[in-house]
Amino acid sequence: MSLARWTTKFLNYCMVERQLAENTLQAYRYDLADFGEWLPPPRKLSAITTDTLRALYSIRGANPDVVATIPFDASDSDRSCR
Repeated sequence: MSLARWTTKFLNYCMVERQLAENTLQAYRYDLADFGEWLPPPRKLSAITTDTLRALYSIRGANPDVVATIPFDASDSDRSCR
């Protein structure tokens, strides 16, 4: 699944199932678009690893060790946003 498709599904899930506020959805949309621009091609979920996220955190000056606490499995992407 492409990052763009997953992002759309995720934001729809957040809006419908989680009933998040529009400003929260807009912030998520902006952050995910920014991530998509930073992510090297092919920009697919299967290409994202923990090391990918650590690199992004490092570039942004955040603590890359926080990534270890984020459960992420790209192979689970279809089930994460229904």
